[in-house]
Amino acid sequence: MNADVVDSIAPFVRWEICLSAFLIGLCVALFNLSRIKDKVRRRCSAGIDFLWTVFSGVSIVSALVVFGDFAWKGYVDSYDRKIRATWDQLAKIDGKMLASLNCPNGKPVAESQIGLAKGSVSADVPCVRASQIIYWQTQWADHTKDIQKFCPSSDISFVTRDYSHASDHLITASCTGISACDKARCDQEHDALEILMATHSKAGLLMKPDKTLSSYRVGLEEAYQLSMRELYIRTHPIENTTAFFVFIPLWALIFGMRLARVITEYIDPAGKRNFFHFAKKKLWVKICRFLKWANGAS
Repeated sequence: MNADVVDSIAPFVRWEICLSAFLIGLCVALFNLSRIKDKVRRRCSAGIDFLWTVFSGVSIVSALVVFGDFAWKGYVDSYDRKIRATWDQLAKIDGKMLASLNCPNGKPVAESQIGLAKGSVSADVPCVRASQIIYWQTQWADHTKDIQKFCPSSDISFVTRDYSHASDHLITASCTGISACDKARCDQEHDALEILMATHSKAGLLMKPDKTLSSYRVGLEEAYQLSMRELYIRTHPIENTTAFFVFIPLWALIFGMRLARVITEYIDPAGKRNFFHFAKKKLWVKICRFLKWANGAS
C-alpha cells in the first residue's frame, strides 16, 4: 500500500471522525424516535435495522479486504525470504570448482580479462563467468567484514537483514542509505548482484554446474514457483478496495442510530412520550434501570 493510497484512506479511519459520526447518529435518531410513536416509529426502526443489516454486510466485505491485505503481506514476506535465501547461496557457490569444470585448463582467467575496468566488456563464456564469481566472492568476504564492523550481526546475511527502512526490497536496496552500515551493506549487495549476473548467460551458454550452483538454481526455481499475481487476485478479488474504507464513518453513524433505537424502545416502548419528557428530573432513574437491565442481560 503506497503513500497516496494511505493518504486517501486516512480521513475515514480516524477515531475522532468515527466517534463524531456515532454521536451524531445517536443524538439525531434518539431525538426523532422519541417524537414519533406507534406504526411510524416501528417503520423508522425497521428502516434503521435495514440500514444496519446492509452496512453489516459491507463490513464483512471490508473485513475480507483488510484480512486480504494481511494475507498478501504474508505472501510477499514469504516470497522475499525465499529470494533473499537464494542471494545468501550466491556466497556459497564454489567458484574454483566451476572454473575447473568450465575452463579449458581448469584455471580461472586473469582479472584483466573478466571486464572489471570501467567501460570494458568481457566475453560471455562459462570460463570468464566462473572467474568473475571467484573475484566477486573475494570482494563479498571483504565487505562482510565491514558489515561486522558497522552493522548488527543480523545484517551479515540477506535472509535476516532488516529492510523495513529501505524504499524497495531489491538486491541493492541498501544503496539508497547514507550511513556507514548502509555503505557496507550496499557494497556486499553489489557483490551479490555481480555474482548473480555471472551465473546467468545472455548468450545462453550455461556453465557446467557443481552441487553448489545446482543448489542455487533449485532454490531460485522454487522461489519463482510462487505466483505473486495469482496470489494477489486470490486475496483481492475487488480491485478498488480503498472505497470500502469510506463506509466506516457511515457505519459508525448507523451504529449510533441503532443504539438510539434500543434506548428509545426500552424507555418508551408504547411511544407515548416525547424527547422533552426524557429531559425531566426522573430521567436518571430510567437510565439507572436501563443500565441495571443491561447488566443483568450481559
